Amino acid sequence: NQVATGEQLAHMIEIARAVPVATHIKEYAVRLLLATHPDNEDAPDKVRNFVRYGASPRGLQAMILTAKVRALLAEGPSEFHIVVPATPPHHGAWTEGEARAIATERLDAALRWFGSVGATATGEVADEHPLYAIRDALRERPADEIIISTLPPGMSKWLRQDLPRKARREFGITVTHVVGEAPSGTKSA
Repeated sequence: NQVATGEQLAHMIEIARAVPVATHIKEYAVRLLLATHPDNEDAPDKVRNFVRYGASPRGLQAMILTAKVRALLAEGPSEFHIVVPATPPHHGAWTEGEARAIATERLDAALRWFGSVGATATGEVADEHPLYAIRDALRERPADEIIISTLPPGMSKWLRQDLPRKARREFGITVTHVVGEAPSGTKSA
């Protein structure tokens, strides 16, 4: 497998950020997203009958981001390594095994998503402290960029700890922060 060089990856990231999305594509994506809402007049009957809540605005962002990632992958190969800290659950008593099991589920979901968009990805469950986890991973495999995914502000322990800024300062490479959806019932992480 051929892997993109750091220069190629930096170029693809720059292009992804700069890629304009045509107005008609944005409008189509918005119509598609709104069609998932049962109270929308354009929603199909199946949605009205079987869906309680439609996709969130982040769903729209995810559609557009996925399209951009696929466009970049069409330019050439890229490789991703996913590090999921075994962060303890935020409810009562927990075991290290429980924390690792939850992290493994998250890693499996991320690997499936990357695979679904045609990206090559590997991953690992790592130390519960995210900076230690990143440091350990970078010892084994240098990277051109770190992408940190957190829960939304107010819910994310990592944002309260200022993880994206600390990672930028400590590792000296590009750090991109993305906000994920909170699973139902999640209070913080």
